[in-house]
Amino acid sequence: MLKYFITNKIFSSSLDKMVPGYFRKKCLKIPNICFVPTNFNKLPLNNHPIFSSITHHKNIISIFNNTQKEVTFKSYDNLINLLNKKYKHNEEFNFLDFGGDQIDQYLILKKNFPNINYFITNQNEINNHFKEIKKTYNFKNLFILSNLDELLINTYDFANFGSVLQYIDGYDELLNKILTKVNGYVLITAVHLYQQGVRAKHVVKQVNLLPNKLYLYFIEFIKIFKDCNFNVVFSEKNKTMDINYKNFNIKEMSDLKYTDILFKKNY
Repeated sequence: MLKYFITNKIFSSSLDKMVPGYFRKKCLKIPNICFVPTNFNKLPLNNHPIFSSITHHKNIISIFNNTQKEVTFKSYDNLINLLNKKYKHNEEFNFLDFGGDQIDQYLILKKNFPNINYFITNQNEINNHFKEIKKTYNFKNLFILSNLDELLINTYDFANFGSVLQYIDGYDELLNKILTKVNGYVLITAVHLYQQGVRAKHVVKQVNLLPNKLYLYFIEFIKIFKDCNFNVVFSEKNKTMDINYKNFNIKEMSDLKYTDILFKKNY
């Protein structure tokens, strides 16, 4: 349709800078467009901005202490229920939060599973925020992994990739290494997956957060899990956003959807 063609032309180029904020929001809101195609073959450097800070984390801790509830938005709101089906309240297990950036994820997990070992890794600045918070509040069983080498020292019972995989260049090579260290489950949430296409990866531009510009991948179903002896436990549509993909050539990407998918190691 013409409106999708025009939207793609405007927002996939540098012309989006010249579009007034009000018109920009109105243009994208009506068809509920969140992403537009690009001609990129890989993600730009320094692609993902950092939205958190030490003060931000301290405010979250203060609110959590008063409410005992999660404070920030999560791409998957059923994590505690899912873990309750896999682990007992007092059971000790290693949880990897790859790309985690909110301290209340640790707090709510620690509340529900007191003996959990919580490992987290992200960009260096975010890692440093967590190190400072851990020191200030003397948080126990919180382990900040500064790089991949530190990550690969440990083994994990549950690995969580919450709306992060699509923002990583070389995510397939990264997964190939991490999966050797996971003995149980891998949860990937809020990822744009399709079953088969003419290309394995499509770089798209995220426009629902303008003027912040982010680029990410639409990903062909992750075959690497089968090669690493993981089976699909469930695959379902993510419920946090209702995304309109009609501005994309769906013929190039069959069964494209915003997906939550859980894998289990097969022994």
